[in-house]
Amino acid sequence: MFKNILILGPRRSGKTTFAKVVSDKYGYNIISLDNIIETFNKIFPKSDNDDNYDEYIVNFINMYIDKLSCDNNFFNGRKYVIEGNVPNIEKIIENIDGSRTMICGLVYDKLDTQGLFDNMRKYDESYEWTRYLSDDSLLSMTKDFVKENKIISDKFDAYGVNKYDVSENRNETFDNIINELENYANYSSLVYTLKKD
Repeated sequence: MFKNILILGPRRSGKTTFAKVVSDKYGYNIISLDNIIETFNKIFPKSDNDDNYDEYIVNFINMYIDKLSCDNNFFNGRKYVIEGNVPNIEKIIENIDGSRTMICGLVYDKLDTQGLFDNMRKYDESYEWTRYLSDDSLLSMTKDFVKENKIISDKFDAYGVNKYDVSENRNETFDNIINELENYANYSSLVYTLKKD
């Protein structure tokens, strides 16, 4: 693998889990955008009359991702898998340098509210906050997650992001993504070698 990987998607689509798969397989360093946003919020709290707050966050994240793909660490082989749920996702997608960072979109387009609820109860680990919600509370939140998925999935389509549906067999889907990433990396390396020669 030769690029950073940016994993985007709605809440509860398996972004963190897939980032761990990539990290375990390739030794990539994991960057959590959720943690960065949480820290940003603590350092620069949003004021009541600040309509541009999400734009500040997006600009910061764009600069951060850009830095990860152009510093000495990157060119010396240190790569990153970056994952999270970000505001104004299209502004992140538009800013990505595809020659150094590939975007992987995770969605659950085949799931309705009940299906996603069942999936979370099946896949969520013991350390995840959703494990400690009552069924009624989680089901209520899941309605918002499904709406969010639709919005993000449509944006992936509009911007031509490679989209992977984790609705059914998530682990199998992750294996398929890894195979595609490896094939793409091998093909790109071959093209680079041919051009160089």
